Order: sequence, then C-alpha cells, then structure tokens
Amino acid sequence: MSRDMIKEHNSYLILTDLEPDDTQALRQLFLHIQQIDASSNSDVSTRAVGIVVGEGVSSTLKVERTKILLEQLQSEGLLSSKLKIEILEGYSNTRGPQKGFEAEGSESLHPYLTEQAKKQTPLDKEAVKAQIANFLDKNPQTLIVSLKPMVELFDLYNLRNDIFKKHTFSGTGSFNIRSIFPRTEDVSVLKNFQQQIIDMLKSFAQSYLYETFTSTRANSLNEINGAEYFNYLSEAPENSFGYSQKKLIKNWGDHLLHEDKVKFPELINALLKENFSINEYVKILQDNVCVHLYKDLDNEVRAKLTDAVSNVTKFFPNEPQKKDSEKLVRISKKWKNITESGLQFVMADPGLIAAITGKIDNALTAKPVALQFNGSYTKLVEPQESESAGQLFAFIPCALTLEQAQKDEKECSVEEKQFIQEAFKKAFDAVAQEVCSSVNKLESKNSNDCAKLAL
Repeated sequence: MSRDMIKEHNSYLILTDLEPDDTQALRQLFLHIQQIDASSNSDVSTRAVGIVVGEGVSSTLKVERTKILLEQLQSEGLLSSKLKIEILEGYSNTRGPQKGFEAEGSESLHPYLTEQAKKQTPLDKEAVKAQIANFLDKNPQTLIVSLKPMVELFDLYNLRNDIFKKHTFSGTGSFNIRSIFPRTEDVSVLKNFQQQIIDMLKSFAQSYLYETFTSTRANSLNEINGAEYFNYLSEAPENSFGYSQKKLIKNWGDHLLHEDKVKFPELINALLKENFSINEYVKILQDNVCVHLYKDLDNEVRAKLTDAVSNVTKFFPNEPQKKDSEKLVRISKKWKNITESGLQFVMADPGLIAAITGKIDNALTAKPVALQFNGSYTKLVEPQESESAGQLFAFIPCALTLEQAQKDEKECSVEEKQFIQEAFKKAFDAVAQEVCSSVNKLESKNSNDCAKLAL
C-alpha cells in the first residue's frame, strides 16, 4: 500500500535553491497537491506552504524568481485554491564568498529586475531563523521538504533543539549534508559536527533521506533518456514554465562547466607537485576534459580518458591529495555527462518528491537506517537495537537490502551485479516517468480555482 506523506499533512515547509532539479521537483509537488484537492474525497480547507529560498550570492534574487515560478505554475492550473503560500528568504553565501551563477534570473526575469533584486539587502541570519521558526510554531505537524543544503535547519536546531519534535523531515542527503560541514581537517571538529547532524535528524518525529547512490545510482535526465520531457520544453511557449526551465537547464550546465574549467587545472597542478608520476595521464586529461564535447571524441581517446581518470586516484591513497584526486574524477565524469547527452539535470530532488508522494512505491521503499560518516560523506547502515529504530529512514530499491544498495558492484558476482543493476534501473525509470508525466498538458483553470498568491 502506498504512503502519501502529502496527504498525511496539511502544512509544508520547502527549502530550495531553485536549481533546475528543484524547479522540476516543485512542479511535481504542486501538481500532486492540486490533484489531491481536485478529488471529491479531499476535505482539507487550507494548506499552508512556506518556501524557504536561498543559497548562491543573492537570496533576494531567488525570491523574485520564486514569484515568477509560482505565477507560471498557476497559469497552468497547478496551484490548488486551498494553498496559502509564503515565500521566506533563506541564507545567501552559505559556502563562503562566491562569484555565483551569473546567468541566474535570465531564464524568466527582465535584466533590469534581476539587477534590482541583486541590489536589495538580504535578511540577516537571525531574521531568517525567526521567520522559519514562526512558520513551524504556527503550523504543527509540518512536513519539511529539503531540496537544498539544510543549513538554516541546522542553525535553527542549535538555537532551539526541540523545535522539530512535532514535524517530519524529508530531504535529499549526500551533497546537501556534506556542503554544510566546516572546512577543516580537524578530526575532533568533524566528529562533533557529524554528531550534531545525526542529533538534528533524530530530533524530528521522523526523518526520511533520499540519497542518489542508494536510491537510483544513475541520476541525470537528459535528451536521450528523457526525450518526452525535453520535447515538451522545446515546444513550450515563451514565458511559460517549460520555456524558462529549458533556459535554466542550459544556463546551469554552462555554469557548471565554466566552474570546472577553472578548478580542473588547479587540481592537476596541485597533484603534479605531489607526484610527478601522474604526468603520463595529465596531458590527455588537459587536452580533452572541459575542452571538447565528449560525444565528438573517437573511441581510442575515450578509452585513454577512462584509463587516465581511473588511474589518477590510485597514486593518492592518503588525504588531502586523495580528496583532490577524487574531485578531479568527479569533474571528469560531470564533463562527460554534460557534453555527451546534451541538456540534462540531476533527478535527486524530483526523486524525493516521487518517493514521498507514494507514486513509485513499487520501485522505492523507505527502510529504517542509521547514519554514519566518513569525514563529511554519509553512509547508511542498519540501525542497532539500542538505537531509536524507526526515526530515520532512507529510500532504497524495494528488491534490495541496505547492504546490497551500498555495495560496490566490483565486489559482486555477475549474477548479483545484474540483480542490483536491474533494481536500480527500475527505480530510476520510475522517477524518470514521474518527471515526464508531470508535463502532460492540463486544461486551463478558471482563476477562481487557483491559489491566491500573496506575492
């Protein structure tokens, strides 16, 4: 039997940074609520929604983008008339000074409005925490949907460690946990922070984590495996959600590649100083990664690239060089994905929405877990009997045990590897289908049937 957490709650606090996966996830979420409230058995009179929007260099710009996004969804009839929506400004610059996503806002805002929004003074952190606390205090038993680094929640927990006890948490983990860690190699500091994260998640009535590695492994919808979705974007009229979403996906992909063009040579030079033996691999990396489209390379060059990427990490088994070599590998894989398959975006946030709405319970299920850390990297393990089992859950493929979901496929027999791959493919395909089905055209709604946006 499917479990729909949206039906179980009447108030929702959404944390988002409005990257392309977030905007798609929000579309799925609001479409689902609209479908629930349009059904004859919905007896809810009002649903409170708080949207905490932050990250990047300008939270004020993100607030303006959120207004446009909601107007676009409303124009398609995707916002239930029972919604009472508040936009709550989150933190800016949570990961230190950044140059930022320069094209942000250009997918939907006039350049003048973008510049004006950037000039506005953002809320200070105390004001941000106060407005989030106010929303939670006046809306007991809220479902929190965290699509971005959960830094505001973490700070709020450290201010009031009982604030979440009546609320349910759902969120994408991995990077969104890792990115809020302090930048330090001090083991004692890291261990203390690890425990604070665990304590925060356990402070909720229940917590649900969606981590790509243990949910779907594959994580990008692109023009090849999501042709239906990208065809919709290409045909969307100007100023619509689809029109803006296509521009946002393109702009964000260009932004990631630009960032990597700067980082990549810095990492290579740092590693060369530590071990000149990797020089035989460096030239082919420098000549191709972030320079050419992967799809344009011949098979011989592709094979050499794969060999170079896989061998670089072997020279650096110890920190901190190990961390740099792993960053280099991640950049290489990201470059390959972006330049091989055209437009694309990651599906962790849309996957979380598909999971908490009960739409894909034949492919993913929530199982009790405990959280451990290797530095800032999360690891899901079986909960011990002494732990408060049932508080923390993770979404993994129905057919797999937690051990299988985390297993390195290199350690598996041929039969087990095939079994695990098929389970992850079923989960990935289920999420992809939910994303594609969210862009089916709906009949136009009378404005009286849609949410009243107090923007």
